[in-house]
Amino acid sequence: MFHFIFPRSNGTVFHIAIGAADVNAAFEQFARDWWTSDLGAVGVWHNAALVCRVLPIMQQQTGELEPFIQELKP
Repeated sequence: MFHFIFPRSNGTVFHIAIGAADVNAAFEQFARDWWTSDLGAVGVWHNAALVCRVLPIMQQQTGELEPFIQELKP
C-alpha cells in the first residue's frame, strides 16, 4: 500500500492510499485519478518509510502543472 500525503494550510490532510505492485504503478493511478494543480509537493510513503515525493512541474507547451515523481534515496 502506497500513501500519498499532503498537509493543507487549513489544517486538514490530503491522504490517498493506493494498492499497487510498485511505486510507478501507484504514481500512474494517483496522477490519473487524484492529481489536481492546487497540490504542492506530496509525500509518498510505503511501509512507514518516505520513499518518493510528487512535485508539480510546469509544462512549457501547455503552461499547466503536471505531477513528476522523484525517488528519495536513503
